[in-house]
Amino acid sequence: MFTHRGIGIDSFAKIESDCPMTCEVVGNEAQFEFGHATHCLNLVITEQALHHLAAVVADALAKFADDLPPTRLTA
Repeated sequence: MFTHRGIGIDSFAKIESDCPMTCEVVGNEAQFEFGHATHCLNLVITEQALHHLAAVVADALAKFADDLPPTRLTA
């Protein structure tokens, strides 16, 4: 699959605390489901990209803990 800068689609989703979340690891990919069945967002993330995402998430959690103003996070 051809991707531009490592992503194949551009989209937006708001995920709240009561959203069901599951993950299945298949080979070198993690397959996430946010929501359930026909009302869900599915993400397939390679192991390397998952490490990158984990660093961005850790940075976001640290900013929440520090009560800093919102910023755009990149890693």
